[in-house]
Amino acid sequence: MYEVFISYSSKDKTIADAVVHTLEEYGVKCWIAYRDAVPGVKYSESIIAAIRETKIFLLIFSENSKESRHVKNEINFATKVGSVMFPFRVEDVVPDDSLEYYLGATHWLDALTKPLQNHIMRLKDTIKAALSHDISVAPVTNATDTIRSGKLRVVEAE
Repeated sequence: MYEVFISYSSKDKTIADAVVHTLEEYGVKCWIAYRDAVPGVKYSESIIAAIRETKIFLLIFSENSKESRHVKNEINFATKVGSVMFPFRVEDVVPDDSLEYYLGATHWLDALTKPLQNHIMRLKDTIKAALSHDISVAPVTNATDTIRSGKLRVVEAE
């Protein structure tokens, strides 16, 4: 059974692969479309089933994912079924109004500075903590909640 659904733009596949590799190296089973969509099943049906099955919806947020209608559809459905959202911002962009509606009150993890792997490790720790506590909202541990660019709430490591 998968624990984390990875939502990302295909243009950010390298980042998504690094996140999946690290999470799975530490025992967190991820669902990522290009690898786990079921052959012979409609792509959209595979995605819907995976979002329903997983506890955490991890959004790799970038300008590319912000513009992707597929990512927006995934966010919409994940919200509908009550997935725990983990937006992981890898570029200094903010959601447009359509995404703000779904993500505005969610804590964000930023990965804006190098090296990216340090931020991925922090993400891994946060996801593992969430899964071990069977939480219904994303935890904020050892972090400072700050406001950036208007309404966007960001979690930055101390």
